[in-house]
Amino acid sequence: MLICRLGAWQDILSPNCFPEPDNRNRMPIQIGQKKAADFSDPLGMLSDCHRRIERFLAALLTLAREGKAGELDEGQKASLRNALEYFRTSGPRHTADEEESLFPRMQESKAGAAALRSIELLEADHEAADRAHREIDVLGARWLQAGRLNEADAARMAEGRYCLNRQ
Repeated sequence: MLICRLGAWQDILSPNCFPEPDNRNRMPIQIGQKKAADFSDPLGMLSDCHRRIERFLAALLTLAREGKAGELDEGQKASLRNALEYFRTSGPRHTADEEESLFPRMQESKAGAAALRSIELLEADHEAADRAHREIDVLGARWLQAGRLNEADAARMAEGRYCLNRQ
């Protein structure tokens, strides 16, 4: 179990994992979801952020598979724009929160080799996610600008390579 000082988490763990409270960043919601964690539960905050990542990934995958890279209606365009914006802004902030705050604490913990192996796996996930998100950002922007994707780009979007098994 990782134990940390709350003050240190409040200084390091940014609330930027959460989108701005305006209409640009509408979150996919889940009916009946539990109340989000706050700074009194920093690991809960990271976990909540992982759930948001999963919901945005699911939204992207649904759009890609159901939209078949054809023309999107206004609601689908908004969903795509929101997901792309989330991964451009909040995704990197979440990664920084983990790498700059959580990982050092894990390295200092008594978990030893198991913690180090977990960090290695998470760092590899972060690198893979960053590459995938850059690719999806290009494809998504192309889809929004051109109104459709070619067959190869559509297949890349729909295959879901950007959805990691571990989040």
